[in-house]
Amino acid sequence: MHNLRLYIVAFFTVLLVSCKTLMAADIAIVVNVNNVVDKLSMGDVEKIFRAEKQFWKNGKKIRLIMRPMDSIEGKVLLEKIYNMPQEEFKLFWLEKVYGNIVTEPPTIISSASMVNILVGQLQGAIAPIEVNKISEWAKIKVMKVNGKMPGESGYPLKAEK
Repeated sequence: MHNLRLYIVAFFTVLLVSCKTLMAADIAIVVNVNNVVDKLSMGDVEKIFRAEKQFWKNGKKIRLIMRPMDSIEGKVLLEKIYNMPQEEFKLFWLEKVYGNIVTEPPTIISSASMVNILVGQLQGAIAPIEVNKISEWAKIKVMKVNGKMPGESGYPLKAEK
């Protein structure tokens, strides 16, 4: 009986950790709920986060909101969008700012809760966020990327395990 309890506890612990890992593996791209865009291609996401595209279709300025580059969201951006190590990321944005390509670098927010709030308040905002950290009360919407929502097979912004 004692062994059975241990097996049951171990099973549910593994199940809980596995579910959390699966949920955290997808990084959603979120925008303000009033944004006119509902879906983006991976190419669009790359252009937006590399400041090659700085305005939405309606003319509103795109405001990049990011988590720190050592967060899971930051690591996925570095790997899938920027294709560079963390050290080069700062230089990338310094060149954009001092080359007058952008007026400001992305806003880096350490708290996922604050990302939810800020994207919900800023009409042109866009941010990557772990799926399991999206607030149901935030005034944000999750974007389809390449026609896929986070969690769907083929979704392109997955953290490597």
